[in-house]
Amino acid sequence: MLTATILWGGMFPVAKDALRVVDTFYLNTLRYVVTAAAFILVLYLVLLASIVAVLAWNAGIPRTS
Repeated sequence: MLTATILWGGMFPVAKDALRVVDTFYLNTLRYVVTAAAFILVLYLVLLASIVAVLAWNAGIPRTS
């Protein structure tokens, strides 16, 4: 929660400087593209972990955690 607060609060000075150079449409597009890429990466890692767990369970390997 603290990390989210720091990142959100730190966005304002960065956005203030960025808006002098970049149009708001392109800045928001960049923000959403970066967020979507991070979200897809997290989903991929969770799916990969689930697949590995199912394969290990089918192979009879006990879970360690």
